Amino acid sequence: GGLGGTGTTASSHLVPGMPCRLVGNGQVVAYLGPDEDNRQGGLCRVRLLDGKFAAHSRQYLLPMPTRPARQGDWAYAVGLVGDQARFNGRRGLCGLTGVLSGTCERPGLWVMFEPSDPTCPPEIALLSEANLVALPSPPPGAPHTPWEARRTAL
Repeated sequence: GGLGGTGTTASSHLVPGMPCRLVGNGQVVAYLGPDEDNRQGGLCRVRLLDGKFAAHSRQYLLPMPTRPARQGDWAYAVGLVGDQARFNGRRGLCGLTGVLSGTCERPGLWVMFEPSDPTCPPEIALLSEANLVALPSPPPGAPHTPWEARRTAL
């Protein structure tokens, strides 16, 4: 279960918070939903990495592959509703494990979200593992391509 780990980008259905690349400039943004101010224009509201908001046409949003987040990952909060919906599309560092209580206990991770103002303390929340996705990365010690090796040497 969960929202991460699909390994595909073919789905046209985007979940709020899902990381996407903007076609053209390659910028990473997080899809938040239809832009309420411009429904006729077919624009979507997105969160930029710096926390600001923008609107872009759905045709320019390319969903990125994701995997389930683990302890120590930088992850995106996705598919949250209610009070926690404000975390959708925000990037945070996954820390200690926790348990969400309710009708059934669910595994979760304490997430420390990047503050938009670096002089403010980070927001910390316990979120369900099902609502956290990370971008895939090669395992530690994996061989590099020649261009990756040059880039890491810089």
